[in-house]
Amino acid sequence: MIKVCKKALKKILEKSNLGQKYLNKREAKKILFSPASLLYSNRNTDLVYDEAFNRVFMFVKSTPLKGDFLEFGVFAGYTARSLARMIKKFTIDDAKLHLFDSFIGLPEGDKKDVISYEAVNNIWKKGSMALLDGIEILIYKKLSKILSSERVCVVKGFFNDVLEQYIEQAPIRKARLIHFDCDLYSSTKYVLNILLSHEIIQDGSILIFDDWMCSLGNPNFGQRRAVKEILEHYPFWSFEQYFNYGIGSTVFVAHDARVVEGKMF
Repeated sequence: MIKVCKKALKKILEKSNLGQKYLNKREAKKILFSPASLLYSNRNTDLVYDEAFNRVFMFVKSTPLKGDFLEFGVFAGYTARSLARMIKKFTIDDAKLHLFDSFIGLPEGDKKDVISYEAVNNIWKKGSMALLDGIEILIYKKLSKILSSERVCVVKGFFNDVLEQYIEQAPIRKARLIHFDCDLYSSTKYVLNILLSHEIIQDGSILIFDDWMCSLGNPNFGQRRAVKEILEHYPFWSFEQYFNYGIGSTVFVAHDARVVEGKMF
């Protein structure tokens, strides 16, 4: 059963620039009715994510970690809504939810992206998954009804244009959980490098890679390759696999080898 807020749909379509060459009215409706939308509810899909996220948050809540929740690759807000609901359910009242997406589709991938199965088969290309103008406002408003508005931060722009500046200017803390749904090798590697170099990831941070099994799970492509190369660059870090869920998503726990008995060298 699909549940969509028709009033919100009408309002966002009226305010959007639907004349863009990559988006027409039919495509806009398709996005907001899609399984990736925060306006969407499907019992089977919800069960998969609710079970996985509930398990993750039980772990997070059981630890002494402090910090915020981040998502890279928001698209139409389905998993962002799940994260907000879990933050509220587990009464994690001291955390913010930071959401990053260009909302105009994928960037142009580098030479290691264009050889992936998804790129070769024209599934992932520049502009893929472009959204209607203003959807980030809808996402912010809807999530602000779950968490208070000051705890929801939606950052629009390509990661390499906005992330580092945002970290330096905004009150972002260490991360308790990071959801990587940014598809591309280059995007995943860039985000990981920035988060590690700015010490946003901490010992015990939960890292969820939504696209872990893309490109047939081949470690030469996508998120698997990005993680491998990042861990070679940061040898004191390791990502311990926790569990898998859905078609190909995997949860890891980050560990810092410099931590001994809860203290940093």
